[in-house]
Amino acid sequence: MEEKKNPLVFTLVVWVIWLVITLAGQRLQAGETELDQLASNSIVFSVIAAVVFLLIVVAYKKWWYAVGFTGINNSHNLRLLALPVIFILIMVVLAFSSGTAMNVMLIILVNSLFVGISEELMMRGVLFHGVNFSQNLVRTVIITAVLFGSMHALNGFLTGNFAGAIQQAVLATGFGLWIGALRARLWSIIPMMILHGLWDFSVFTMGVGGLAIGNILTLVFAVILFIYGIWLLRGVTESVEGISVVSDA
Repeated sequence: MEEKKNPLVFTLVVWVIWLVITLAGQRLQAGETELDQLASNSIVFSVIAAVVFLLIVVAYKKWWYAVGFTGINNSHNLRLLALPVIFILIMVVLAFSSGTAMNVMLIILVNSLFVGISEELMMRGVLFHGVNFSQNLVRTVIITAVLFGSMHALNGFLTGNFAGAIQQAVLATGFGLWIGALRARLWSIIPMMILHGLWDFSVFTMGVGGLAIGNILTLVFAVILFIYGIWLLRGVTESVEGISVVSDA
């Protein structure tokens, strides 16, 4: 059933609360420990709490379908996952060859998968639904990508490294565009959660292992996927009951 009221304001409030749970929780759990060390040594409970919070919101609003908990809208669109899947598989192989201890990789994997679920459910799920109330998918993808990037700039307040946070924000914006474009095409959010989690796992693990080529390859893949995201948005006009309308399909 179509909502009578625009859910944008509500979803923005949910976004702010989610940010507080995620960031404040990480800072409290980390204490004097660096956040990178926390993510590689302990399960980050604030991320799990953020997922639970979002699931409660989705259940209360009955937004399961609206936020993308559904199958892919067209099996023909599965081919659109090929490029990011290939890139991420390469990154995963490199992550396992980085020399990082297996127990550390397991902790990173668990944290990364929960981050993927949390961030995708928030940005390409709840917030995507709120922004997309007007059914303009291209604008929705761009807005949520920019908001996704902007929230990564807040990491500067947690780490004190504002230059690094700005760089991360730029990369996150590009990431948000291509994965948001996939969300618009496939409608299902589940593949986005998996891709996001494995991407974060690979990048973080290669960083912990000091794999220099990992930074270069990640940047190259990020640029290619950003261009791919722009290509995916060609002809996309609107969504009708969860089906993306693509004029050149």
